[in-house]
Amino acid sequence: MKYNIEDYLGKEIWYLKVIGYDPNNSRKEHKWLFQCKCGNCISESPSRVIQGCIRSCGCMKYNRSVGKRYKSSSEKSTVWHSPFYNTWRAMMKRCYSKRHESYKNYGAKGITVCDEWHDPHNFIEWATSSRPHSNEKLTLERLDNEKSYCPENCSWATRLQQTRNRRNTVYWTIDGETKTLGEWCAQYGMKYQVVRARYYQCGWDMKRSLETPVK
Repeated sequence: MKYNIEDYLGKEIWYLKVIGYDPNNSRKEHKWLFQCKCGNCISESPSRVIQGCIRSCGCMKYNRSVGKRYKSSSEKSTVWHSPFYNTWRAMMKRCYSKRHESYKNYGAKGITVCDEWHDPHNFIEWATSSRPHSNEKLTLERLDNEKSYCPENCSWATRLQQTRNRRNTVYWTIDGETKTLGEWCAQYGMKYQVVRARYYQCGWDMKRSLETPVK
């Protein structure tokens, strides 16, 4: 897959910033020059960086045997052991990996991750301090779906709250009160599949679909 350097020039991907073409590359395939956060520059295939195969010049080393990540010999961080590491990884893949199933709804629509959060340490620090103490399973949510991932535009939400904020969520108003179908089903103690089938397949109105007991 070919990538247009104009779309990435000056942007940071993982720990690498795109600074231009590699003029010394003799191969037929164009390689780009990347500047790592540590200051080193490398020449690499853009697809390997964008898809996450290469994330730094090599300075960010992993010690897989103990599940720890080393920034340097004197600085150690249990990034891999953090409960927020997988959240960070999934966020980055949605925005930068064209192979990810959700890329079409994120990266393909221009949704990116702020430079600060390209470093998982920074994201985990924010997540640890911002996540409410709750027994409920919370997910990372953007407050404005038109904007990218950054501290100012993100919060934690339950699955139900996140569903309500999706662009394609449909609401029903009954007796002046507006809720999603899932919320109405929970209120009436009805199964979602039953109410949905009554409304869409049988042509019942929503109130009748919710209030009629299942025989």
